[in-house]
Amino acid sequence: LQRDAQEQVKQTTRELTAEERRQREKLISAYEYRSAEIVERADGEAELVVLRDDSNNATDMGIERNSNAQVVAEKERLARESSRMAHQKKVEREKELLEADRLRKEKEKRRTMKKEKRRILTGKAQALFEGITRGDRMSLARAITLVESSRADHRKQAGALVSACSRLQRPKTLRIGLTGTPGVGKSTFIESLGMLLLRKGHRVSVLAVDPSSARSGGSILGDKTRMQDLSVAEGAFVRPSPSRGSLGGVARNTMDSIILTEAAGFDVCLVETVGVGQSETMVADVVDMFILLLQPGSGDELQGVKRGIMELADLVVINKADGALELPAKLTRSEINNALHLMIPRRTAWTPKCLRASAVTGYNLERVWDTVL
Repeated sequence: LQRDAQEQVKQTTRELTAEERRQREKLISAYEYRSAEIVERADGEAELVVLRDDSNNATDMGIERNSNAQVVAEKERLARESSRMAHQKKVEREKELLEADRLRKEKEKRRTMKKEKRRILTGKAQALFEGITRGDRMSLARAITLVESSRADHRKQAGALVSACSRLQRPKTLRIGLTGTPGVGKSTFIESLGMLLLRKGHRVSVLAVDPSSARSGGSILGDKTRMQDLSVAEGAFVRPSPSRGSLGGVARNTMDSIILTEAAGFDVCLVETVGVGQSETMVADVVDMFILLLQPGSGDELQGVKRGIMELADLVVINKADGALELPAKLTRSEINNALHLMIPRRTAWTPKCLRASAVTGYNLERVWDTVL
């Protein structure tokens, strides 16, 4: 009966006037606080009858109930507002991330387009690039001249050319740096070693750095005259370049020239430095094997212990070990070996060695090459 009465009240509430709705709510409140009860009429329908008037009590409880409902509704509203604000912040954060990503992509695109623009080969640079990839020595020589030029337009073309050559898929060239004091026989040694490598089927390039005059700024570039056989041999390329005041034994564009020779297909690159002293060691940073040439009687054991170019050498070769200098060469080799034991190796996987050789007679050149390999 109670359930039926509640269902009847719920169904009829929608059809009641405002006054009748207030009366009905009062009856329901009275019933909830034991002030009314449900009775069955003669016709079998259920009816809610007020036993006592506790309207004031019901009204107070209704106010309290309405107050609690308002608090709950306010909490729900605040929760919805907080959720809406959190969602709005999330959407704004996502927009900011998307905008930042878009700006980053645009910046990267502009940078890539700028790089590609610099890499575009036009005119002379394109012709030189095609010649280098064919292995044309004339194109290689002109490309090195372009790289060594100080003109602004040439430097731009040279940068694009070197960049294009560095991206070619070619076998890495074995870079060997040879240095020593003036008169030790660097050019003669390079020619003898180069001819040996040509007979073994290698393609050899020689980059010889010649000192520039401190007064006039010019260079003789006479290293090629000492390599008469190698300079005209098929499969070899000899290029002397001025140092232009650069210290360290190499020129400013030596590394770019090495990249160009690699692109031309030369698998061995010999870099001959100017006649250097103990403090000029830059060549050791651009090659795979650093060879120091000494001559017999070049100094005592104390001279070999001195720090500088000696401690950077991967291989020390006592040149001119022939004829009357054969015995002094053995003594010098013994002194250098004793000095190398006191040096800290530059590479953990390699211990520097000292060998005797003769560029004129070809003595021990095979052993020198086997040691390099």
